[in-house]
Amino acid sequence: MMTTFPGTKTYFAHLDIRPRSPHLLSHGKTIVLAIAECSKDISSMMVTLAPLQTLHAYQLRIDPCNFKLLSHCILVTLAAHMGDEFTPVAHAAMDKMMTTFPGTKTYFAHLDIRPRSPHLLSHGKTIFLAIAECSKDISSIMVTLALLQTLHAYQLRIDPCNFKLLSHCILLTLAAHMGDEFTPVAHAAMDKYLSAFAAVLAEKYR
Repeated sequence: MMTTFPGTKTYFAHLDIRPRSPHLLSHGKTIVLAIAECSKDISSMMVTLAPLQTLHAYQLRIDPCNFKLLSHCILVTLAAHMGDEFTPVAHAAMDKMMTTFPGTKTYFAHLDIRPRSPHLLSHGKTIFLAIAECSKDISSIMVTLALLQTLHAYQLRIDPCNFKLLSHCILLTLAAHMGDEFTPVAHAAMDKYLSAFAAVLAEKYR
C-alpha cells in the first residue's frame, strides 16, 4: 500500500517502513488479525472494532480514505497469490463489474451478460482496445476518448462511479494473472493510468 499510495506513509514517519521491516510486518499482522477476528462473527463487528475505531479516529486521526485503499491493496494481494482461484465469486465474497458489483448490470439489461457470453467478451474487448490505444500517447488521451466521453455521458448516461469500479476490477485481474510480476511499482503505475483514464472518460459529466 505504501509503495502504490505513498501518501499513506504520512502516519508512519516515526517508524521504519521499508519493505519487510519489523515495524511494517508487525502492523500488517495486527491488521490481518483484526480482519480475521471480525470474520468470526460479523454481526458483532462494531463491538470487536470499537477500540480500533477510537484509536484511529481520536488518537491517530487517520484519514478514513486510507481504509478503502487498504481494502483495495488486500484484494490485489489476494488476487496475486491465489491466481485462478481468485474467481469473481471469491472476489464478491471479499468485497460485497458484473458479478462483484451487480448494480453495474443495469446498463446491460438488453444483452446476454452471462460469463463469457459473446456480448460480454465483445464489450470487454472494446474497453481494452480503448485502454491500449490511449496508452500509445497519454498526452492525447482527451482526443482519443472524445467519442467515448460523449457516448457514455449523453447517450448511455452511465454513472461515472462505474469507471472506478472497472479500474478496480482490471487491477485485480492483472494481479491474478501476473502474480509476483505485478509488483507494487507495476500496481502504482497501472492504478495511476487507469485513474487518469476514468477521470477523462467522466470529463463530460461536469
